[in-house]
Amino acid sequence: MVLSNYPELPRLVGDDVGDVSLAIFSHRTTSPIDAPQYPGFGNGDRLAELGAQVLQCAVTKYFFRHPAMFSAEHIRERVGRIMQGPKVHEWLDLYGLKTRLTFGPELNRDEMLGNDHEMSKYFCTYVGAIFYCNGPVAVEEWVRQLLNASLDGVKVEAEDTMPGQEGPSPPIYTPPPIPSGYPGPSAGNSNEIDTGATSITLPPDVMLITRAKVHEAAMQATPKVHISYAETSEGPSHTPVWTVRCLVNDVEQGRATAKSKNEGKDMAARHAYVAMGWHRTGRN
Repeated sequence: MVLSNYPELPRLVGDDVGDVSLAIFSHRTTSPIDAPQYPGFGNGDRLAELGAQVLQCAVTKYFFRHPAMFSAEHIRERVGRIMQGPKVHEWLDLYGLKTRLTFGPELNRDEMLGNDHEMSKYFCTYVGAIFYCNGPVAVEEWVRQLLNASLDGVKVEAEDTMPGQEGPSPPIYTPPPIPSGYPGPSAGNSNEIDTGATSITLPPDVMLITRAKVHEAAMQATPKVHISYAETSEGPSHTPVWTVRCLVNDVEQGRATAKSKNEGKDMAARHAYVAMGWHRTGRN
């Protein structure tokens, strides 16, 4: 497959996109069974269930609108092949999504990545996240373009936007956290950990560590530890300054101040990564 022939993978938008991304790319085995749910969307299993229903609806609509005027039986057959067939594996490989999924240490990664059920659920998780973050029109338009590029023959044209409907959300680029962090009120750079007497500067390679990787390190620790976050905000509601604490087994191990909650979580998680000594044990 040639990527240039396919639509770009929709970039998720919203203030909680960091939490959503963590839920997408972390297999359920990376979190305790009783892990608290995220506000708004809950967890990856909820996104997967939402995505399965949304994807089936979008694919059904595609074949319903197809110029070939498929019969109801043919629509069901084609939808079933898309939902559970090799197309899901092709799309996950196309967008490099398989490489981003993390599993618990007890699982065989190759076996999981080849499991049709697990990969279908993973793909549906991302679809559910698009619906949650970008809206239903973004899902339908992406699926339409994806199927047009994947299937031979006559294509399905975009729908005319009806009065009162919004057009598809354009991809929005979310820049990575700024390495030096954001200075908060009465706070130093976010890449330093204030320990009271001294400050610990994060090594440059730790600045590349993702929050998902920090959670993976927590699951691989002996014994396993649980990571959670506590956030507070100050200032005007339209331009708040967030202070985030990263808790390991309910004990603060990292703290950061940033202009968005997600950036604060990312940086606080990196602080905890260093405070726990995981950067010295090869877990990065």
